[in-house]
Amino acid sequence: MAYTRQEFMELRKQHNEMYDKFAYFLLAVTGAAIGFGIQKLDGLTMSVASLICVAAVSVWVLSFYLGIRRIQSTMVTLQINAEAAAFLREDYESRLSQEQILKAEQAASQALESSNRRSALLMRAQLRLLIGGVLLFVAWRVLQMMGVN
Repeated sequence: MAYTRQEFMELRKQHNEMYDKFAYFLLAVTGAAIGFGIQKLDGLTMSVASLICVAAVSVWVLSFYLGIRRIQSTMVTLQINAEAAAFLREDYESRLSQEQILKAEQAASQALESSNRRSALLMRAQLRLLIGGVLLFVAWRVLQMMGVN
C-alpha cells in the first residue's frame, strides 16, 4: 500500500502519540505500584520475606527513574528536530554552502538516531523492571501467605 506524504506523516504522528501515551501509562502504573508496595510494607518487621517486597519497590523506583529519563530523551529528540529545522530554514540555507548543509543534515540525523535508540532502550528497560517488580511482589505475597517471615 502506497501512502501519500501527508498520510505517512499522520501515521508517524499517531505512532509517536501512542508511544508517548504508553510511556506515561507505564509511569502512572509504576507510581501506583510504588505507593501500594510502600503501604504494604507499613508496620512489617524486617524479614527475608519483607526484603523481597523492599526489592520489588526498589525495582519499581528504578523503573520510574528510567521512565523519566526516557521522557527527557524524547525532549532532546524534539529539540534536535526543532534546531535542525531552524538551521535548515531558507534564510539560513542562502548563507550556507551545499557542503555545510549536507554536514548539518548528517549531524542532525546521527543525533536523532542516537536519541531514538536511547529512548527505545530506556522504554524496554522501564517495562522489564516494572514486570520484574511485579514478579518480586507476587513472590513476596506468596511467601507471606505461606507464613514465611
